[in-house]
Amino acid sequence: AFDPALRMVLMFIAFAGIALYPTVQPKNIVTHIIQELLPVGLKGLAFAGIFGAVMTTADSYLHAAGVTFARDIIKPFYDSKKVNINELLWARWATLITGVGAIVTISIVRSQTITSLDLVFVALEIIGPLLMFPLISGILGLKPDQKSFYVAVAFTLTAFGLCKLLLPETQGHLSLLISTLANGVGFFGMHVPQHGGFAVVRRDPATTRTA
Repeated sequence: AFDPALRMVLMFIAFAGIALYPTVQPKNIVTHIIQELLPVGLKGLAFAGIFGAVMTTADSYLHAAGVTFARDIIKPFYDSKKVNINELLWARWATLITGVGAIVTISIVRSQTITSLDLVFVALEIIGPLLMFPLISGILGLKPDQKSFYVAVAFTLTAFGLCKLLLPETQGHLSLLISTLANGVGFFGMHVPQHGGFAVVRRDPATTRTA
């Protein structure tokens, strides 16, 4: 992901750009500053640095997706059947499919030229709502539940896709709120009926109780 120092630098550049060029769209501030203020030689270096930072973020997401799919989904399934698999091969195919799927999704949602930055922004838009309630519930000590997590993922992705397709551009910011609410509805809508309440993990001993 972006290095924290780089994030801070880009943030300050963006704020300065908004003050200097109030008529420029916020998403174009950094590139506008580079084109207007930097000499020819430094423009290429600046764009190369930004492109490199974006690429490291994108490949981190793809690598995490491939490893997670192979390690946490495919391997447990085959282990239950006592079958050995090539995790590396599964991770490679999962990474390829994830990358192609992201490009196709952006092609449908954005309806414009695809860039690496688009991939990063869409990932950042969806990752927060996708993990919000499962992460909070884990911190609060609720019993881990795969079914609740998968239902929450399905609800979140569905809500996110519908928002991107149906909401006008002026209300696009609402997709974050709607997707987060859908995540909570899906997670607790499955967790509560399944356990007859909120199943909480006792830290000591390792048993559960229903609140």
